[in-house]
Amino acid sequence: MGRRGRAVWLLYLPLVIPALAGAAARPLAARLEPRHATWLLTTAAVALAGCSLAALACLRQMSEHRGRST
Repeated sequence: MGRRGRAVWLLYLPLVIPALAGAAARPLAARLEPRHATWLLTTAAVALAGCSLAALACLRQMSEHRGRST
């Protein structure tokens, strides 16, 4: 796998991780005190949304760059 292929996988990873975090949310919420679970899940959701937004911005830049070079 070339350098560009690795970069694409690294960009798609933040888009896949929220799905995995969603599966882990229920067991974590059941084990923690409600106040702590709420803070943890909210903070994780905001962080994952930010990572997804950054990944989408990078993908857009890559697609624009690819369109200019051809």
